[in-house]
Formats: sequence, C-alpha cells, structure tokens
Amino acid sequence: AGLLFPRADSLSSFRVAMHCGAVVSADMRRIRSAPGRMIGDSTGVCEINEDEFGSMSPEQMIYNYHTFQVSAEIESIKVEDGIIRRAYSDPVTHKILPGGKNSAQNKKIPQPRKIFGRVHLVASKIVPPHDDLSPYVYFVLDESICYHGFCDDFGPMNLGMVHKFCGCVDQQLQRWPQRSVVLVSDTDRRQITNAAFLLGAYMIMQLGADPNDAVAALAPFRQQLLTFRDVSPGEQNFHLYLRDCWEGLWHAKQHAMVDFGPNGFNAQEYEALDDPLNADMHEVVRDKFLAMRGPKDLGGAEWADRPSGDRDFSPAHCAEILGQFDVRAVVRLNMPRYPPGPFEAAGVAVVDLCFPDCTTPPPPPGAAAPPP
Repeated sequence: AGLLFPRADSLSSFRVAMHCGAVVSADMRRIRSAPGRMIGDSTGVCEINEDEFGSMSPEQMIYNYHTFQVSAEIESIKVEDGIIRRAYSDPVTHKILPGGKNSAQNKKIPQPRKIFGRVHLVASKIVPPHDDLSPYVYFVLDESICYHGFCDDFGPMNLGMVHKFCGCVDQQLQRWPQRSVVLVSDTDRRQITNAAFLLGAYMIMQLGADPNDAVAALAPFRQQLLTFRDVSPGEQNFHLYLRDCWEGLWHAKQHAMVDFGPNGFNAQEYEALDDPLNADMHEVVRDKFLAMRGPKDLGGAEWADRPSGDRDFSPAHCAEILGQFDVRAVVRLNMPRYPPGPFEAAGVAVVDLCFPDCTTPPPPPGAAAPPP
C-alpha cells in the first residue's frame, strides 16, 4: 500500500497506509510529535523529518509502508518546514511505532534466524519497522493468540491457537510473496518458548514435517527455551519438553485425530465450546472422547454467573451439548456437585471415578498399587 503526499502548498487529504481502521481528522500544523497519543482505534500521531528519506520533495515522495494496510484516512494535511507528519500503528498489536532518528528502525536488533522457507524468528524488545529496501517483513502475535494460565503455567497453546497461528503465517506469506517474514518474539524465555512451539506446530500441520524437523529448525534458540509446567501449583515433578508437544501433535495428525484441511478442524465450533462462558469443553478425540468442566446443581437454572466473572452450568445445559456429539456416558471426577438425573434423563449414563484434584486417578479395583 502506497503513501502518496499531495502538493506541499495545499490543504488536501490523502490516504495513509494503516491497520487500525480509524478516521483521523487533524490540522497537522497544530500537532507536534506525539507518538504516545491515542486517536480513534489505537492510532497515534508522529512526525518524521524529511531528511530521513533523502532529498526528494514532498510532492515526489511515495513511500511504501507495507506493514500498515490501507484502512484509515487523514484529512487537512500540511507539509511545512520539511516535516512530514503521519499517523500509524503496528498492524497486529496496534502499538504505536514512533518515527524519528531515535525510533525503533534506528536501533540495532538481532539478526533474524531462518526456521523454514521464508519464515524467520527473532527475539527482540523492538518491533522493527521496515521499508522497501529491507528483505524482511516483521510481525508479532495477535493478542488473541495467547495462553490463558491457571497458576504459573504458560503453555503450550491449544489447538485453536495453533490453527489461528497457521492462518496468520499463511496470510503473511501470501501478502509478501517476494520477502521473508519474521515473527518477533519478546526476549522473555516463556514468550520465546511459545513462539518456538507455534512455529514447530506449523511445520507439522502445514508442511508435513515431523518432530525431529521441528527440533532441528529451532535448535539455534535451544538455550533460550524452557520446559512447560503443569497447571497445578507448587514444585513440579516432571518436565514437558517442546518435543513432547510436537510428538503429540504429530501422532494426532498421523492418526487423523486432527486435520487442518478444508473439511477438518472446525475453528468456530472449537472456540465456542472452549469459551468458559459457553461450555468450557473440548473434543479430545474426534467422535470418541470429550473433556469438560463439571456442571453444578443450580436449583433449576441453566447457568449462573459468579461475582468473580466465572460461569457455572447445570447438568441439563451440558446434556444438551453432549447430545449433539452423541455422548453415551459421563465419567464424573473429583467431588460430585450435581445429581446424575438430568444426564440419565437425556440417555447419558453417569459413572463415578472420584479422586482429589491435582492428583492421579486411583487404580482399578483389584489392581496392584503403583510403586511409591
């Protein structure tokens, strides 16, 4: 998307390549450099000195800021005293990227490392802007691609996030067919580990790679990667490695338990059931096995919101959803908080296998106890 400057001696309007979709109207003579100012939908105003872009006059300047997609309009622009003022924000995070000689594009960042094809990874506190001369297009994870921790856990991300990330990378590659795309991760080791997991998952799901390929591709970041921890609080007694996660995903794909093809993974359904305000439910094995948060006896109500913002569901509410998956039995874990009647009335048997939360299930009757 190009940025075309009008005649310097006229008040005119022009379109500036942006992501945010807001409409900004301003007399730029009256606005000084204010990179932190928020206007409309996370839009910021900043100024850029003409000498940063060479000796061309404003009338001749056409800049291609490919990161900022056309969707916003700035009106009543004046270009005076060699100052060109414009508004823009980062295309994914909507964070302001200020211009000027001390801005991010002039700060040194690590060299991006190739992971596969035209996809690279870099760990940096800076999201580097780029121009036509740069071989790279930088992008960061959308805020919707994240992990919601329970305690001190930080990953790995679920299938919905993996699917969304694959779509994000595909979109970047299609948008910039002649350039390399670089995922920018924060230097925090947890963030780098999640970025590495997603890139390896993309290789498996979209490129047909196996876990060994993913391990080799992310080897340059090995010293920066962590192991994932359980959601249970306290000291951990095992380490979940990235390879473990990739192995599980690879085996699931090999056995047709997950498929990102056109008629495979239903992202809309997954996100709807994953939402704690809808069901907090996942189809772990297609057509075979679901996992869900246990319902509660709500005295006849279908659902009830707690002051904390959480939502509880009745057995009847869950039974209606389970019927859509042709579920025939529910295994009730932990402490029973509801009568089995509503499930049984819907043709769903209820079996108890109760044990304390954050522990392992008890052995079957008559089985030898596991070693301590």
